[in-house]
Amino acid sequence: MKRVFFLFLMVFFTHFFPGETCAEISLLTKAAVLKENLLNSGYQVLGDLNYENYVELNFMKLYCEGLIDSCNGNNVTNRYLAALVPPLPGQAPTFLPVIFRLRRNEAVVLIGPTPPPCDYFSYATFLFSRYEEGWGPADSHKIFSSFGDPINRFTIKTFGGEFSSNIVLIFTADRKTNEAIRAAAIRAGFLGRVNTSVIPSSLLKTNDALDETTDEIIIGQRTALWKDGTSDGGGYLENPGVVVFRVTPPNLSHDPFPTPPQMVRGTGQTEFDLAPAVDGLRRAILDTYPGRSAQELTTDQWIMQSPVALQTLTNTLGDSSDAAYLMTQEFFKLSEDPDDFLIIYGVNHQKSGKATYHNFSIYQAYKYCGIATGFDHCYSPDCFSFAGSASSYLPYGPPSEVDKLYAIKVARHCDGEPYCMEVPIAGCGEGTELDDEMFVAFRAYVEPSTKTGPSYTELLFDRAIHFTATPPSLELLSTTVESDYPEPAEVSFWVSSGAPVRWEASIEYPDDVSGATIEPNQGEISAVDEKVSFYVTGAHPGSYHIKINVKDGQNRFAANEVIVVLNQP
Repeated sequence: MKRVFFLFLMVFFTHFFPGETCAEISLLTKAAVLKENLLNSGYQVLGDLNYENYVELNFMKLYCEGLIDSCNGNNVTNRYLAALVPPLPGQAPTFLPVIFRLRRNEAVVLIGPTPPPCDYFSYATFLFSRYEEGWGPADSHKIFSSFGDPINRFTIKTFGGEFSSNIVLIFTADRKTNEAIRAAAIRAGFLGRVNTSVIPSSLLKTNDALDETTDEIIIGQRTALWKDGTSDGGGYLENPGVVVFRVTPPNLSHDPFPTPPQMVRGTGQTEFDLAPAVDGLRRAILDTYPGRSAQELTTDQWIMQSPVALQTLTNTLGDSSDAAYLMTQEFFKLSEDPDDFLIIYGVNHQKSGKATYHNFSIYQAYKYCGIATGFDHCYSPDCFSFAGSASSYLPYGPPSEVDKLYAIKVARHCDGEPYCMEVPIAGCGEGTELDDEMFVAFRAYVEPSTKTGPSYTELLFDRAIHFTATPPSLELLSTTVESDYPEPAEVSFWVSSGAPVRWEASIEYPDDVSGATIEPNQGEISAVDEKVSFYVTGAHPGSYHIKINVKDGQNRFAANEVIVVLNQP
């Protein structure tokens, strides 16, 4: 009987879908058999037998059209796909079609091919927003944090090569539903090709009515670096050929999955032996550009890891545990002055063995829109590669070390200079305006030996130097100021060049924060040699480290420290 049904479906698809290839008909036929198997077992299956519900998710385009609130730190040129999951009748709506709600015992099923050859792809489930009554006009927190580890190129089951292989992906929090779909998929001919992405039931906030208090979810796919040299995997991103089903059990019982073990970052092997080489590269860069101001930006972890973010309701911009994310902490602006540019440098994490691919991106600080990007290696002529770039600064360095480093110039105009990347002057989605603040972000994706993101503690962080004309010059009346507690201490300073500037004073160390207050703690200096004072009042006698920062209109800055001592009377 099953074979007769299968032959009927082959005839049906050949007649009604004459433009489909045999491979596509075979996939749609198997998807139809899977669906029929579930229906015969009493499950409800929503979703059409076509490829129209798996589409590109373009954050930049959605933001520039005013449909979402930011670009969500989009990984420039690495495009995304998402599932349009059919809603249940009567459920609460979501503001975008790629966002859906899910009962605890339901599942979303993707049926289709993995991408053609590329360096990286993955599938993941994200908590986009969570209801909290009274929190903002929508009563919700935007979190956009992953529920767990993605299924990536290195962990997926395909019954063959990982590329262009038809698979079944199940996203669910319910073991019984998962088992039913797996059995239906195997009977439909997907033996060895079924993968389950567990949504931890303990972390999912939902109910059977799927009202407005339930979590809003996204299923997303990442891709990077197509080996055929195209920007879209030879058309894959425009037509990934994936069928989307929503599977609902015949009753409301729930058999929860336990939270899966997390992939463990790190091998114990670090990049720290390359620290002297990176310091040597820094000195060579500074020596190459004498007579300019060199402001070294601070690089730190950019995005909180999702297990923490889910507890603190922190927006992690659609993070992945497959990556380590870094960013420069200070913002900068770029003018058209040829003396105004960045040098981005450090360890090539792919060459060091810590990443499958490594890139940096220039972001518009407002709304986190990615503008330009460079990669450790490329296949496309339109891709900017920084491989081998450190040799121009270290021509006589040991090749075994220099090959593991990189150094790239970033400017408004490169005029054909090698290893120089331009940041266009343009509007939304195309570049940044001259007054826009920017930052640099870095990604290191998938350490090959662990099949997950590298450990932050094993990486030498990427660095950036902003070369400009002369920055403001900060002068302190004294680097140590004393007062008898409880009287406040007066701290005075001025700028000897670079006015007008904005200034800010803050408690430098976190263990001092609750011990003192600063009044005022920010302001403007309109003229050179204009004296400014603020007062530090302590809650207890003791010493406090105060950081003063001044910044001009081009984000050139100067900083220094004052130690305030409040003596016991």
